[in-house]
Amino acid sequence: PAPGARAPGAPGAPSAPAPGAPSGQAVWRHYNIHRGLNCYPGHGADTAGAEGLEVHGARCAAWCWSDSQCQGFVYMRSQQKCWFRRNIYLAQCEVGQQGQESSQFDMYTKKL
Repeated sequence: PAPGARAPGAPGAPSAPAPGAPSGQAVWRHYNIHRGLNCYPGHGADTAGAEGLEVHGARCAAWCWSDSQCQGFVYMRSQQKCWFRRNIYLAQCEVGQQGQESSQFDMYTKKL
C-alpha cells in the first residue's frame, strides 16, 4: 500500500455505497479472497481511488463494490486499512511472509 492514508470522509475517500449495494456479511459473496497477497503499483495492481482508509472490511468491500473504478481491494487485517485497486494481475502481487507484517494483507477481487 502506498503512503498517504486518507480517513473516511476526507477528500478522496469514497462516498457511501449506492442504494442497493450489498451490505454487511452479504457483500463478501461478491469477492474472491486471495489471502496473503498485497497488490499495489509496481506489484500487480494500480491504485483506484481510496488509499489507506481505516474502516471495517465489510464497509471497504461495499464501497469498492459501488465504485466502477475499483476492481478489488487490499485489506490489512491488523490495522483495518483498505486500499482500492484496478488493473489487477495476481501473479505479480507481493506474497506475504508468515510472521512478518506482510502476512497481514489480503487481496479481494470482484467476482465477474
